[in-house]
Amino acid sequence: MMKKITLGNISIKLSAVGLGCCQFSGGKGLMGRYWEGLSQDLVNDIVRAFIEEGVDWFDTAEAYGNGESERALSEAL
Repeated sequence: MMKKITLGNISIKLSAVGLGCCQFSGGKGLMGRYWEGLSQDLVNDIVRAFIEEGVDWFDTAEAYGNGESERALSEAL
């Protein structure tokens, strides 16, 4: 199972590896011009595979498609 690390000086532990969700933006926004958008089915499969391996943190940003990556991630979760 995925190694856990302590977040700063508090008792929260997170997976040592996270999932960057920039490509979940559906090809929209400033960052989306660098790649094709992924289908929601593929996003679902990616998120499921990472969760099954013990990943429990996800990197999103409003710049990733003006909220599209967060929308796709929330649907996958």
